[in-house]
Amino acid sequence: MNKNIKPIKIPLIRDNVLSPEVHYSPDLLHAIYIVTEDDTFGRITFESMDSIRICRGEYEPFEYKWSENNDIDIWIYEIKNSSWKQERYLYEKKHYRKAYEFGGSVEEMLTDFKHYYFNFHDEFIEVIAKGFWFEMSDKPLFKQPLEKNHPFSPINSKKAKIEIFDKYKIFYNTKSKKELIKNAHFCTQTLMEFRWLDSEFETTAYSYQVFYKEEVLYSKLSQSFGKDIFCTKGIVKFDDVKKAILSNSNN
Repeated sequence: MNKNIKPIKIPLIRDNVLSPEVHYSPDLLHAIYIVTEDDTFGRITFESMDSIRICRGEYEPFEYKWSENNDIDIWIYEIKNSSWKQERYLYEKKHYRKAYEFGGSVEEMLTDFKHYYFNFHDEFIEVIAKGFWFEMSDKPLFKQPLEKNHPFSPINSKKAKIEIFDKYKIFYNTKSKKELIKNAHFCTQTLMEFRWLDSEFETTAYSYQVFYKEEVLYSKLSQSFGKDIFCTKGIVKFDDVKKAILSNSNN
């Protein structure tokens, strides 16, 4: 078995024959839309998509013992040690090294981004992104807004537990910490949002999030703009997150 190919199983099972619809547009969600095996609908959305390519072909482009791992419920894979991801990293490093993502490090292309492979009937889609999330519905999802509890949506302020802290309102995710950590295997999950008290639009100042990097759980405190306040292995206590915000606000 090729150790550079990692199967990813999700509850969303694509139809084994029908083709997907792929949309890449600044005005719409970058997403893959599918019909499922039970004639419902699904949508795959991406966290920080860098690249996408779509190819026709009935033969898989990677060496893998597909016949020995022919689980029809698995149609998504992560490609480890990807030459395509390496090419994208070298491009970003050459042209944007000193101006990468609001002062971020271009090295995240190697450490945080993944090469995903989506297998369909006689065609396949490849994406480089930090992560992805999936939705299921009885109705088509094209041009529809994200579900309210989608990881890329703001925390639902009508259902969230709210706490006043210094100059902020803290909104806690309605999902349990255990569920959010489990979901972080697919994409970054937000545990808490700190929104300005004096903003009528509830503008988010900080987000406390969890994600996985090479199967290791990390947590980070991010600003809406600028570098992360911290990024560390494991979960940081909520009280320590608050202290980090106060310290940053006073600097």
